Amino acid sequence: MRNQLGIPAVIAAIIIACVVGGVVGTRNSDDDNTDARNAAQPSPSDAASNKLSEGVLTSGMSDDNVPQYSSGTNTKLYQAPTVITDQDDKLNLPSCNENPPTMSGDGMQVTTDRPRIGGVPGRWNCLQDYIKADAYMKSWNETIFEQAEHFQNTPAPAWLPDGGLTGSGVLDQARECQQAVKSNAYAFRISGDNKYKDLVWDRLKVISGEKQTPAGTDDASKTYGSGTPEGDLWNSQHFLDTAEFMNSYAIAYDWLYDSWTQEERDWIRDTVVKNGLQKSKAENNYWWRNEQGNWNCVCNGGMINTALAIYEDDNTGIANQILNEALDNAKQNCVNGARADGTWTETSDYWYFGTTGWSLATASLIASTGNEQGMLSSNPNFYKTADFHMYNYGNTFKFNYGDHGPNKFTATANALVLLGRETNTPEYTLYQRDREDAADVFNMLWYEPRVAGAWWNKMPLDRYFDDDATQWASMRSSWTDTKGMFAAIKAGNTEGHQTHGDLDVGDFVIDALGQRWAGELGSANYLGTKYFNSEDQDANRWKWYRKGTQGQNVLMMNDQNAVAGVSSSAKFDTTNTVQGATTDISIDDDSTAFYTADLTKSYNGNSVKRGLRFLNKRRQVLVQDDIDSGEDMQWRVQTNATITLNGQSADLELGGEKMTVRITHPSDGSLKFGQEKAEQSQANLPNGGQGEDADIPNVGKDGSETNVLTIDLTPGQYRLQVSFEPQWDGMSSSDFQTPKDVAIDDWSLRSHDA
Repeated sequence: MRNQLGIPAVIAAIIIACVVGGVVGTRNSDDDNTDARNAAQPSPSDAASNKLSEGVLTSGMSDDNVPQYSSGTNTKLYQAPTVITDQDDKLNLPSCNENPPTMSGDGMQVTTDRPRIGGVPGRWNCLQDYIKADAYMKSWNETIFEQAEHFQNTPAPAWLPDGGLTGSGVLDQARECQQAVKSNAYAFRISGDNKYKDLVWDRLKVISGEKQTPAGTDDASKTYGSGTPEGDLWNSQHFLDTAEFMNSYAIAYDWLYDSWTQEERDWIRDTVVKNGLQKSKAENNYWWRNEQGNWNCVCNGGMINTALAIYEDDNTGIANQILNEALDNAKQNCVNGARADGTWTETSDYWYFGTTGWSLATASLIASTGNEQGMLSSNPNFYKTADFHMYNYGNTFKFNYGDHGPNKFTATANALVLLGRETNTPEYTLYQRDREDAADVFNMLWYEPRVAGAWWNKMPLDRYFDDDATQWASMRSSWTDTKGMFAAIKAGNTEGHQTHGDLDVGDFVIDALGQRWAGELGSANYLGTKYFNSEDQDANRWKWYRKGTQGQNVLMMNDQNAVAGVSSSAKFDTTNTVQGATTDISIDDDSTAFYTADLTKSYNGNSVKRGLRFLNKRRQVLVQDDIDSGEDMQWRVQTNATITLNGQSADLELGGEKMTVRITHPSDGSLKFGQEKAEQSQANLPNGGQGEDADIPNVGKDGSETNVLTIDLTPGQYRLQVSFEPQWDGMSSSDFQTPKDVAIDDWSLRSHDA
């Protein structure tokens, strides 16, 4: 497993066309979020003309696969986000009924129209015309066909449980098979070529265990279900596997319904009932039924989709039973995976799995029953999880605290597109359509081709997410400059994240010059002894470097882990700088944002307060720690940069760029930077680090070792100020600001003005 300081793995290639012409921009304003998003819009006719000339808005992707946009200001092309109405003729869009079915009668009714899993039947009737008219949909369609062709030439993966059936099971195989099924089912519906349907049938037969895959090896079986208990083909003891296998069958049954013979339909339905729905009954009392997070969304989602797919053909009543049980449970738990501020309860990476499960089930319910059946309305703040994702993503990567999870074969961020459609928030759709994972079958069913504008226009640069569990803030110098500055920091509580979090109160990341200078390490080995058992103080989890205090960008006391499960108090403020119709935002002299937190409880009552703020027109970051401690402390930052130590300063070099880090207070030379390797002593690991309990090497994306920049503090009182100074073109050392000596308790928006 690789170090998450590096670039994320790209599971599916995305083809993005280049836009010809300029990019937009106007001066930022200080309007608040609501006023900004309600700004005047161009006329529908002008908006349609602008969209037609737009094509694909991006000009390319950065080395970290973050969208890039042409430099400049263009108030027409980069208009505020909108949905163009009454201009379909001008946009070359077909006249098409995409309304959900209107159902009558008491209780929840399910339409007999198909296909209905993932999207309304009417959308399929429009797809060919949409693909011709919309540059994004044309590009995605090409990529999906490339994916389908890939699976045409790739056998189903071998049955190889990861860590045994109760470890990580066969989740990768289940999700890879689902990718094959949905891409080929889509390709068949669009092209009519039977080879795609044949591939779907082949995968269903392999998943059922009735046909072997040629991919078997000495260590892996060619037959699915090998080693499972009698009657548990899809490994319900790791129910994520079962749910994802069910999704493959639901998609195949529904999307290709009219092309299957009656005998084939009966076989598909009987197989998924026996191996999926029969294992899904509430009486089985699975632990995840009471959890608010990705497991609940994925498991209930697979059940909901399958029940809806076979609903009117099921004469046993199990589809109706499972549909109601799963929906009721999901409304209580899955939808509350998004906290009141939109932050996902686990981590920013597990957000992908949770919202992917939620979005497919919700879209299927809308298409099948006429409305979302509480999957949105049961949590009135659920839509904010789109903002969580957007603000969590920096200029290189996410603020990826905690575990990053397994391979994202089927998991994408395309829930933003569904949320954009259902909440009439076009900026969600506009943001996601440019991302690397946008080319997905379900986006073809959810994307609104009438959206136009720049998602960042009127978007505040900063936001505080105040839920007590995480208490985190996001700050940046630009939404569109991938070489700009981004900082994020968190406090909150280390418990309550479904054992996916770290001991990381006070943790932060920093991006600048297209590099991540202070980063996260991601998951340790999920198969380690008792890795997921507890978040308590003595949990095995904290013994691995990546999970304990030493693997975070925090203060460490006495070389020991911080106190687990305690709360912190945080404060945030911002000048509310907003980006306009430009990619070249001009920052005012007084523009700033800051975050402070009292972390004393995490350090056994030793007073520790941490603050992070922008200085110097958002070109410089100050990290300050006010400490009154009777114990030794160490300031730590994990970085992939090469470090050159210069006493009170350190020069970092990464990706051909440079960052100077300075101790600006105390300035008497009493404190100096040091450097360590990012590794755990083997003696401190569970079972002495043997076998699966070994620590994972921490390396960067180029294979180089991860380093730790340190400052050692003996017992005493400190106001430790560390300034992060990217070596911007055209700036010299004299252009950087020496921060004022201000106690964290006295920080304000104007406390550090030069």
